[in-house]
Amino acid sequence: MDEPRRSPRDRDLHAERPTPGEDRRYRELVERVPVGIFEAGPDGACTFVNRRGCEILGMRPEHAYGFGWAAAIHAEDRAHVLARWDEATRHGRAFHLEFRVQRTGGEVTWVDAEARAIRDETGHPSLYLGTLVDLTGRHSAEETLRESEERHRSVVDALDEGIVVQDASGRVVTWNGAALRILGLPAAELAGFSPAWRGLRTVREDGSPLPPVEHPAAVTLRTGTALDNVPVGVHRPDGRLVWLTVNTRPLVRAAGTAPHAVLATFTDVTAARATEAELEEVTAFQDLLFVLSTHFAGLSPESIDPGIEAALRAIGEFLRVDRACVYRLDVQHETLATTHEWCAEGIEPRRDTARSLPIVFGAWMERVRRVESLQVVRVDDLEPGSEEQEVLDALGARAMVAVPLVDRRGLFGILGLEAVRSDPRWSPRIRALLHGAGDLVANTLARRAVEESLHASEERFHALVHASSDIVSVLDPDGTWRYSSPAATRLLGHPSGELPDGDLRALVHPDDLRAVEVAFRRALRRGPGQPGQPVEIRVRAVEGDWHWFETVFTNLVDNPSVRGVVLNSRDVTGRRRAEEALRQSEERFRALVQGSSDITVVLDGDGTVRYVSPAAERVLGRSQETILHTSAFDLVHPDDLDAVLARFSSGVEAPGSEATLELRMLHAGGQWRDIEAVGTNLLHDPAVAGVVINARDVTERKAAERKAARLAAVLESTSDFVVLARADGRITYLNGVAADFFGARHAGDLRLPQLLVPESRERLAAEVLPEILRRGLWSGELTMLGAPGVEIPAAVTLHGHQDESHSVEIVSLIAHDITALKEAEARLEHQAYHDPLTALPNRARFRRLLDEAWSRRSPEDLLGVVSVDLDRFKAVNDTLGHDAGDQLLLAVSRRLRQAVRHGDAVARLGGDEFVVIAEGLRDREEVLEIANRIVAALSREFVLAAGRVGIGASAGVAVDDGQRDVEDLLRQADVALYRAKDDGRSRAVLFDPDAPAGRDTGRGPLAASA
Repeated sequence: MDEPRRSPRDRDLHAERPTPGEDRRYRELVERVPVGIFEAGPDGACTFVNRRGCEILGMRPEHAYGFGWAAAIHAEDRAHVLARWDEATRHGRAFHLEFRVQRTGGEVTWVDAEARAIRDETGHPSLYLGTLVDLTGRHSAEETLRESEERHRSVVDALDEGIVVQDASGRVVTWNGAALRILGLPAAELAGFSPAWRGLRTVREDGSPLPPVEHPAAVTLRTGTALDNVPVGVHRPDGRLVWLTVNTRPLVRAAGTAPHAVLATFTDVTAARATEAELEEVTAFQDLLFVLSTHFAGLSPESIDPGIEAALRAIGEFLRVDRACVYRLDVQHETLATTHEWCAEGIEPRRDTARSLPIVFGAWMERVRRVESLQVVRVDDLEPGSEEQEVLDALGARAMVAVPLVDRRGLFGILGLEAVRSDPRWSPRIRALLHGAGDLVANTLARRAVEESLHASEERFHALVHASSDIVSVLDPDGTWRYSSPAATRLLGHPSGELPDGDLRALVHPDDLRAVEVAFRRALRRGPGQPGQPVEIRVRAVEGDWHWFETVFTNLVDNPSVRGVVLNSRDVTGRRRAEEALRQSEERFRALVQGSSDITVVLDGDGTVRYVSPAAERVLGRSQETILHTSAFDLVHPDDLDAVLARFSSGVEAPGSEATLELRMLHAGGQWRDIEAVGTNLLHDPAVAGVVINARDVTERKAAERKAARLAAVLESTSDFVVLARADGRITYLNGVAADFFGARHAGDLRLPQLLVPESRERLAAEVLPEILRRGLWSGELTMLGAPGVEIPAAVTLHGHQDESHSVEIVSLIAHDITALKEAEARLEHQAYHDPLTALPNRARFRRLLDEAWSRRSPEDLLGVVSVDLDRFKAVNDTLGHDAGDQLLLAVSRRLRQAVRHGDAVARLGGDEFVVIAEGLRDREEVLEIANRIVAALSREFVLAAGRVGIGASAGVAVDDGQRDVEDLLRQADVALYRAKDDGRSRAVLFDPDAPAGRDTGRGPLAASA
């Protein structure tokens, strides 16, 4: 190769180049950079290309030098690239352009080429140095992004949430279908709307008009602030008021700060608001009934009547009625007597003027007697002239509600609610709660009746209750047990009112019987009402264990309400056990402290060590003698000392306080140990008089925690799903990506099978888990099931981790989303087996479908093949062009699919050749009928962009009837097709092995009439 031309400046530069050794290093550096580097003269002749540049161009260096590099430019880009190079070098400017390169093997690569001029002493370009960057990956990503945007657009249009984008002027530039549906507008009317959405009157949550400047989109455009869940009411053009929750996000370009547009999303919450309002009313009524029931529970019998009238007021005002009454039912005389009444302001009471009302609501009252659901009678719903209407008119009521009042004896009254000035309409939930209001009133009245009947009995036991401290028992003067209070049941488990053989002595410990007998006799000798000294005895419970009781015997034989000896017994079992435990604890304390693995230290108020357990030598390597009488703070790490001193000082000032802290302490060997300590201030306790420190060495645990934290950070940073589960399938850990996908707030909320779709769960049980138990590892593909029901294919690896007994204890799952891979495979599969123009199965797919149909055929059904060839199709291509031919083939494929039966397969073999597979045929005439429909459909005119055309079609039919194989069946269909064309075309012919050439014994009606 000739030496490249050099200017005087180039020669000077050449003279100043590095030494040969340095030149080799520079050369090696240039050869190893990851981008292409080239050197060329102003005329475009290349004098150097590094190794990467040759790889990008797909050329050897000797082919790229000179003007050979231009041959690598794609033929469609070559003229443009050379013109741009010539323009840049002619004006001495830099060159920068993206273009395509076609390598020797035909592979097309996108390249970013950039070159700058090296000027000589006169300022003229003498040399161009440039770079080549492979942009194929970026262009592929851009194409993928475009396809992704198209998919995203279809997803956005399918959302239930309305989406609107408005530019800086407020003009609507983008929307989805849900926005049009929610706002009740066609797209033509939404386009160009301002932030206030002209034509849609918007209101605030309180119903007042919402000014345009306060609309969420206008606020975000003005301030750049995102808004969330702003309630807005919109009056649609059809007059309907819909309530929306609006979210806005400012859209800001990379170089800007002010929004250039705003994204508004909104959801129709009209139904939800109505439901919430109803639920709020129901909840408020429930709260009211709860408050009333709590109030009634504490009323005395004499306060019940005022309490019921107060309840009637609260219920009547809440339900917006004018009168609420309680009627006592007299079944015998068929009257209702008003016992309690509340009237709204301006409504005249009736209780004093109508003490007893006749029951005139015949059928209605009969339902009330049967205690059916509450009855609502409205004047507007009644038959004119009925007795119910006359009574309501006389009362001046527009509506009346009756709620049955029932006690254990049956129906005894009615809770009546009357509306005089309005006609309230209540939801089914409120009407259901009215039963609760009736039960509340009925239970209160029933409780008062019971309490009045028990009043005399309560007086008889009054003295007994007041003499009791815990369990109250009564013995007759001869020692026979008569009664024990309910506390005996609670403490000892004996049924109320029962003791074994009716004798209290049967329950007393044999060693305590003597003490009981002495105390009983002494009580009889004492004066009436004088308690004796407490006696501690043991009493047997139902379970058989013994309880200690401190019992006082009191002589109430002369009390007419008692007439016996009263035993007040207090359970002191806990105290006795505590005393025994304390004694044993004191004996065990020293051995426990001395043998504990934790360090126990007692400090003075200034931190001096008064006592330290032997564990200090094991944990800190220091003997008790070296630690006693020294400051505990001398061994604390300097970085922890200030915090330790502060906690110690605050703890010393608070007697009885307890504090936990972690610190580092110096081991005798020089290393720092992590210590977890709990300090308790017992300086005020004379038995201790110090601050007690219990300390534990947690060095290994801390190291494990730090190691686990590092591992968790790694797992949280991966984009793959990472899941840990116990052998029973309960999940113990999900990394962040997995938790978001599966919607799990806590790992324990899920089990391993719940992460998979049903088919993959079956594989997990039948294949995967047995393989993990056998080999410890399984890899393959499963379909994961996300929280919203999203399914994704994943490459999954499961590993069984064994415990010390070699049983699988933990199963780890690592899954990688392969959705993109599966979609690419599906597209390739479809492209490989479908015609690119008509999307019908191609020849390869047709053969597979026919082989499958051949294997499925049965003796009862026939299998048919219809071979279709278009008539005069070539004339359309020749006269109207290939675009018209493609339109015609698409129209033919649509008519073919419409002419065949559901389930019949239609394929395009190429050109104007089509074929149909028909299964499950009853007879030959059925497949011939299909073929005739095809011929008729394709004989009608087609309307193309270039005009109307008529072509027609010929069809050959073969039926599975003893052929050796599929090839024989196809051959017969082709023979029948040739006969159809020979006989004049535009007809269907059924293959007949006995028919002579040129004859058509199996023609359908269309062929016969042609």
